[in-house]
Amino acid sequence: GEGHMDNWKRIHDSAVTLQSKGRMGIAIERFKQALAVQISVLGWRHEAVGKAWEELGMVYLLEQRLGDAAEAFGQAHTCYVACLGPDHQCVREVAKRMESCKDPTLQVAMA
Repeated sequence: GEGHMDNWKRIHDSAVTLQSKGRMGIAIERFKQALAVQISVLGWRHEAVGKAWEELGMVYLLEQRLGDAAEAFGQAHTCYVACLGPDHQCVREVAKRMESCKDPTLQVAMA
């Protein structure tokens, strides 16, 4: 699995760089590619995969893509519940983010 994680890091780093340059469309595609690599290596019931979904959700929020953000946070939530249990702090935080997608006034506070 070593090669896979190197591959993941390369894709992920390029996503972060593109995002910092404001090239959000391609950055989102890279984040999704990185996520697919992680899921194939770690399986979806893994905290790192939850974090990756959450990160993708944050990028969608920045782009005002609330439906996509809510879906990504929902995936993160499912992931965290499966690997960390329903009472974990990560689960509660991502649930708040999901709520913030439904109520735009909360978003600024979360960002």
